[in-house]
Amino acid sequence: MDGKIRRILTILMTIVSVSVVLLGVGFATGLSSYYSSSDLYKQAACLNKVLKFAQEGIIRDMGGFNGALFECSQIQWSGSIYE
Repeated sequence: MDGKIRRILTILMTIVSVSVVLLGVGFATGLSSYYSSSDLYKQAACLNKVLKFAQEGIIRDMGGFNGALFECSQIQWSGSIYE
């Protein structure tokens, strides 16, 4: 039973994290015209990759989630784990 509770909590934390990130992206795009469509595509791709890492258990907390999103969005080279 403990494993099921942990899995449910992990899924709930992931959903909350995604909601917070999407809310932040929404504010960023709504308040600024700085982002181009390619930046938004990269943010969405990074979010997808980081969520995959969270589901696999590679990322286990909010600090790691936020750090991974930031790092992914800053990566400029093709040899990255985020590509």
